[in-house]
Amino acid sequence: MNCYRSECTGVGRWRIVLLLFAPMDYKDAPPARGETSLIVCDAHKEVTTVDDILTDESWAKIERSFAAIGRVMPVRERTRLEFVPC
Repeated sequence: MNCYRSECTGVGRWRIVLLLFAPMDYKDAPPARGETSLIVCDAHKEVTTVDDILTDESWAKIERSFAAIGRVMPVRERTRLEFVPC
């Protein structure tokens, strides 16, 4: 599978996972893990940021999902990426 970046022909080796952290009031709580279908190559793993992945629309969808299950809302600014080998 190729890297998800449209201009890239590199081999995708890493799946992107969102780590969604709760507010600091819950600082000891483990992050929720948001599996994505996005795969990146070695080069793009080093430069891909949360802002590359999360649009306002996708963040709104995450918030709706958390509200629907009654979970504490994650903080967008605390969201991190994890790269899991494919």
